Amino acid sequence: MSPNENASWSPEVADSQIKGACSMATPPLASRRFFLKIAGSSVAIASLGILGSSSTRADQSDDVPLFRFVQWNDLHVDARKPSTYLLANDKAAWLIDWINSPDRASRYDFVAGIGDLIQGGNLKSLAADTEHFKRMVEGLAIPLRPAVGNHENVAREGDPIYEKSFCEAFGLKETNYSFRHKGVLFVMLNTSGGPRTKGTPVRRRRNAWFREVLEASRGTPKIVCCHVPLLPVRDEAVLAKSFGYSGPTAGDDELLGLVDEHADSIAAVLSGHLHLTGTVQRKGVHHIAISGTASYPCDFATYDVFPDRIRVRIRSLPDELVTPQTNLHGKPRHKNDYIDAAHPTHDAYMKGVASERDFDMELRPSLK
Repeated sequence: MSPNENASWSPEVADSQIKGACSMATPPLASRRFFLKIAGSSVAIASLGILGSSSTRADQSDDVPLFRFVQWNDLHVDARKPSTYLLANDKAAWLIDWINSPDRASRYDFVAGIGDLIQGGNLKSLAADTEHFKRMVEGLAIPLRPAVGNHENVAREGDPIYEKSFCEAFGLKETNYSFRHKGVLFVMLNTSGGPRTKGTPVRRRRNAWFREVLEASRGTPKIVCCHVPLLPVRDEAVLAKSFGYSGPTAGDDELLGLVDEHADSIAAVLSGHLHLTGTVQRKGVHHIAISGTASYPCDFATYDVFPDRIRVRIRSLPDELVTPQTNLHGKPRHKNDYIDAAHPTHDAYMKGVASERDFDMELRPSLK
């Protein structure tokens, strides 16, 4: 969701302020232990994000994945009490405990945190909520790879003042970056400004960077992570009504065109923002949106990456942490529970049909 925005700021102003919006120096906000957890391991963060490649295990059995990772988004961790979203912090704590259980901590390589990990709202709450979240994940047993969402910067994509807390907490120089992991390139895109960045230097600079990364990695399988999705995963007209906020998608034809152009090496675009779960395919690329845990249906996702495919499984929180009253696409927020032609029940509209919750997608090109 997009919070209220300050009319005095614009992407044009942000672009003229400072090109590298964040500092790479280990910040006071982040402890060294936390910084190393975020920036270390197999990751090499660079302006093009294509350094530090890891060897692949092409001879590995097809029954054993090369690696596994978890997707979190829309946790909306909140330093305020009570939290804006019911039980938001308790849900985030459960996710950390779930990862840290002895069997899982050894199975998953990292968490992709795809935006709106905090609630935010203004500069003061951005700092407080980011600090609160940082303390929570310092105990996470595996690395966290974050992508910025509109709640991390109050939808001010490219504004170094509003992105400072995010960048300092995670030791990032830029909010657009990428990393290689066991042969797969993960591209973390900042789409937090949504359609309001149309025609601005912020969007042009981001898309030029993305094009350069794609051109430099044509033979490498890729997964793109961006908080605001590039495509709607429901009927577009219905989604506009049920979402009820501006910018359910990035509204960026150029960005989507780049994904289309390189579809032969992009397996998926992973997103959040919509507070419902679903997937659509375009030119063989899976565009996947996960509801996140702050609001109903309280989902997260796991991915098992094999040399030629990726197993996708959507998982829900335990019943005691599922909060139907936080549903953004039906009652009590709306007078009616929304559906569309492909999702004829409200439960399906919120969670996706069975084929959207457990499926395989092709890893292209294969690492075999």
